[in-house]
Amino acid sequence: DKILPPYPICLSRTAAEWVEHAKDAATRCCGADLSECKCPAKDKQPFQAKIGEYCAAVAEGGDCSKREATHRDGSSSCPKDDTISQTCLDKILPPYPICLSRTAAEWVEHAKDAATRCCGADLSECKCPAKDKQPFQAKIGEYCAAVAEGGDCSKREATHRDGSSSCPKDDTISQTCLDKILPPY
Repeated sequence: DKILPPYPICLSRTAAEWVEHAKDAATRCCGADLSECKCPAKDKQPFQAKIGEYCAAVAEGGDCSKREATHRDGSSSCPKDDTISQTCLDKILPPYPICLSRTAAEWVEHAKDAATRCCGADLSECKCPAKDKQPFQAKIGEYCAAVAEGGDCSKREATHRDGSSSCPKDDTISQTCLDKILPPY
């Protein structure tokens, strides 16, 4: 709770990546001289009120150094879900890091909803800002086929394992660390 930015920005990195970012930022933002600190809010009260806990959490021996800060699968990739086929996800997920803004199950639901407007000859209701561009037009057929009845995205139940859409957690990082460095959801 002390190092993560607010949702949905927190989804742009894994918990381990946020810890590494915090340790790097601490070299510039923890101390009397903030001239090298890149945080745009460094002169504002919320920053000044929280920076002490932030610095303590990432300091040598602090809560963020108590476990190895690596992601369980070593990746910083788009969401996956054991209940959704990888073929489906390959066809519907937007590029990284945009894909991090939702869970895999949420992307499937979004794709099914978007298909009602973006699959067919009339794209006037399609909300995709790239609907008139070549990359969209090259991929929309595959996308629509994936979310259609009987397509790759309908072959498995599309629900997230824990039903959440919250900031990242990581079993290799102590919860105490995350409680001190992550902002509230």
